[in-house]
Amino acid sequence: MPRYFFHLQGTRPYQDDGGVDLRDDAAAWAEAKRFARDIEGSLQPGDTWSLEVRRNDRPIYSLSICARAFD
Repeated sequence: MPRYFFHLQGTRPYQDDGGVDLRDDAAAWAEAKRFARDIEGSLQPGDTWSLEVRRNDRPIYSLSICARAFD
């Protein structure tokens, strides 16, 4: 089973040093969406973050969110 790593950059960076074994890339995509839902509650205007999903040492997905407030 491949090992996937989920690295977060932005306001609250997180380096996934352990990773998680998942059956395939589709399962990693589902996990990335779950991760995004988990952190949405802390998102504030002006925050920017990105989540990079890697299979072993190869990037396979990236999610980015930029929150802005307009006057």
